[in-house]
Amino acid sequence: MAEKRIVVVGAGVAGLTTALLLSKNPSYKITVAAKYMPGDYHIEYASPWAGANYMPLVTPNTYYKSKKGLLKQS
Repeated sequence: MAEKRIVVVGAGVAGLTTALLLSKNPSYKITVAAKYMPGDYHIEYASPWAGANYMPLVTPNTYYKSKKGLLKQS
């Protein structure tokens, strides 16, 4: 299988996560292009500690509205 070259633009949470997931395919050669990389210190760089914390808004035994009406998440 031919090697595929992929360029991921941006080294933020989305860019690095995309690069990480794509890198699991051995036929992909991944390059990350960004103005700043994690570990850089610059006023334009958000923060070396800025991360993506995910907290679901729906907890067990709560209800949410969908096109089918009121549903309960188990």
